[in-house]
Amino acid sequence: MAVHETGTPGDSSYVEVDGETCSGHALCWMAAPGVYPMDEEGYNALRGKGRVPVADSDLEPARRGAAACPERAIEVVAKATTAA
Repeated sequence: MAVHETGTPGDSSYVEVDGETCSGHALCWMAAPGVYPMDEEGYNALRGKGRVPVADSDLEPARRGAAACPERAIEVVAKATTAA
């Protein structure tokens, strides 16, 4: 899992789920069901979708879900809070 601050103030925070690495353990969903929906096959529905915006209020649950992933398939990027 990677969690870092990037971009410029005003950029959106996002999560990105590696579609090739996600193995369908669903631990991200158990930790943060509001951030990581499951598809009909039991995989993270965001896998392979690229950068998916996340509200600031969902960053902490997003981090918990990413930390729960045994494959480390989830990247969480928080928007920058200060000018670079």
